[in-house]
Amino acid sequence: MNSLSAPLGAERARERWGIREAAASPSLLTPTLSSQWEERETAGHPISFGRSRMAHAEANQLRTMLDEAVARHRQGQLDAAIALYDRVLAIAPGQFDALHLGGLARFQAGDARGAAERLARAVSADPNSADALINHAVVLASLGQFVPALAACDRALAIAPDRPDAHYGRGNVLCAMGRYADGVASYDRVLAQAPDHVDTLMNRG
Repeated sequence: MNSLSAPLGAERARERWGIREAAASPSLLTPTLSSQWEERETAGHPISFGRSRMAHAEANQLRTMLDEAVARHRQGQLDAAIALYDRVLAIAPGQFDALHLGGLARFQAGDARGAAERLARAVSADPNSADALINHAVVLASLGQFVPALAACDRALAIAPDRPDAHYGRGNVLCAMGRYADGVASYDRVLAQAPDHVDTLMNRG
């Protein structure tokens, strides 16, 4: 059976961000900018970071910093990307994208505990982000925290019931818990929507 940290939605992530895995790092998950960020940017309104509202100049500076972090992340320069995500968070501690993508970068760099902390904060910042919930579940599972990982998968599926990657992650967690019949049922949900999902086919056997 594949690792619990097998890629979730990696193809979609690559199309969205072009972020590649660094050599000898954990698997890429599903980085994506939040729809809230994009809507604020498109509308041209002052961007809200957590509870603070900033003038355009300061918000644009943070956006530039975040774009640079993503660029470094795409290039596999994980230490540089993490440092830039942290600089954003030093100014705007509740900024979802820096928390979410920074958590993914930490996981790729091998810091699962740091990733779990960042992703937990990302979920708190945007409880309706299925991506953040799924990724948090994978990181928790990598730490052997299967009960909260399963809860995160279930929360993601309550938000996005048809997400194959959420069903795939749920199947992995259930099998790790020894609940093989339930895990296979989750894998079958994936295959009903994505019959060629290679990782699911391999895990299901």
